[in-house]
Amino acid sequence: MTILNYVYIGIAATFAAAAVVLLYRKNIHKTMTAIEIMIDDAINAKFAEHAFDESVLSSVETRLAKFLSICSVSSTNLLVEKNKINKLISDISHQTKTPVANILLYAQLLSEHDLPEDSSSYTLYFNHNSHSSRRSPIRIES
Repeated sequence: MTILNYVYIGIAATFAAAAVVLLYRKNIHKTMTAIEIMIDDAINAKFAEHAFDESVLSSVETRLAKFLSICSVSSTNLLVEKNKINKLISDISHQTKTPVANILLYAQLLSEHDLPEDSSSYTLYFNHNSHSSRRSPIRIES
């Protein structure tokens, strides 16, 4: 073999290696583009599985679908729990305000009548406390 044959073999090997690298890069670019589209669809809530084969891309697609499903269920559960907490706070607030408002109303009604000295001191006490509770940071309203 002559040197020229070795040069031709070297050039052919270089072109073959370049072709392999280019095909590999094209395959990687195709995979990354597909992943980018999947993520964009997930962000826009339009994600759906497309590939149902044994490829790595199909595996990633299936796992992303499972992850989005879990996130959706978790988000729904959080919203339900938030609504339960808001309802509980509202119920507790109502159950606390109503008896206190009733006591204050009865104290005002009693203070409008002539009562014995010991009874009138109680009504003054309730009326005084109702005015101080209106000024406090925790306000009791009916």
